Amino acid sequence: MDLRHLEIFLEVARRLNFTRAAKALHIAQPAVSQAIARLEGELGVTLFDRSGREVRLTEAGLRLLPHAERVLADVEAAQREIARLRGRALGRISVGVTPTVATHLLPRALARYRAAQPAVEVVLREGGTGALVTMIERGAVDLAIVVLPTDRPTIDAVPLFTEPLLLAVAADSPIARATPPVPLRLAADEPFILYRVSYHLRSATIAGCRAAGFEPRVALEGGEMETVLRMVAAGLGVSLVPQLAFEGSPRPGVVALPVSDPPLARTIGVAHRHDRPLSPAAEAFVATLHQAIED
Repeated sequence: MDLRHLEIFLEVARRLNFTRAAKALHIAQPAVSQAIARLEGELGVTLFDRSGREVRLTEAGLRLLPHAERVLADVEAAQREIARLRGRALGRISVGVTPTVATHLLPRALARYRAAQPAVEVVLREGGTGALVTMIERGAVDLAIVVLPTDRPTIDAVPLFTEPLLLAVAADSPIARATPPVPLRLAADEPFILYRVSYHLRSATIAGCRAAGFEPRVALEGGEMETVLRMVAAGLGVSLVPQLAFEGSPRPGVVALPVSDPPLARTIGVAHRHDRPLSPAAEAFVATLHQAIED
């Protein structure tokens, strides 16, 4: 079985789109189709259902997926171990990251890292903490920047920084004129805008409201950070947001207030699988993250 064919299969399985997979792999779309056809011919099964408007994994494709992830992860682990022996940062690292960190912290860290480690290819995977921890366990990413703690014995993690969670309200809301810090119960009668199920901010919002003595009334759920803030600005509800979301760029129409009773915060850290030590390239990436935060 050709490792390159497995790599192409994995990219198509992640994106469920041959064209986007080809773009991510920097190859022509026909080459992707040919590789999948050869893999299917070798295995004697159909891996993707292409009959409808959307590409879907067949039962055989779903069964192959975790094996392909493990095989390619083991190959990368072997390459990292050899690189470690040679004492050089090279090769490829895959990094999982939450959306807010991806937008506000990662760009400057990546710019610095690429300047220092031009021989390393960095591949990013974005998602909520729950999804990212699963990716780590399955070997789909080498490390991930997540909300701590992970509470998984298979995962090692170190903290990067702790930041407060702020109450985001529309600029014309009466709450916006309150003297900070504000008790969270001040928003008890307001509709809340919640994040996706796998996002830590969703569970932190619900837990914070309950600690303040009320159940949040949900106006919208399943949103990403930018969507949530736009909805807040439009006066459709309030939300808890990390301080990082307000660094570096103005948020027209939104006021973010520190919260008391209870004070809320989250800790961001770097996590990886316990049984797979970080490669020199990944260790250098973590060091660059610490430098970017200190700056």
